Amino acid sequence: MADVPNVTSRTAQPPSSSADVDLDLLDYLQSLTPAERMARHQGALELVRALRKAGTEFYGFDPRAVATADGGER
Repeated sequence: MADVPNVTSRTAQPPSSSADVDLDLLDYLQSLTPAERMARHQGALELVRALRKAGTEFYGFDPRAVATADGGER
């Protein structure tokens, strides 16, 4: 019975400081040229604008404009 490790005696390891950071993604983004980064940003901006337009068409109004007009947070 002495050969069986006592699993309850394990110590908890503190989370690494990079536990929630995708280092591969950071490396990839660092490898891009400024022009490539701008192209990616432009694509993301176009997506956001298309989603806002679709939301406005679906709901019949821009919810952000209503929240701003009544003093709500954006």
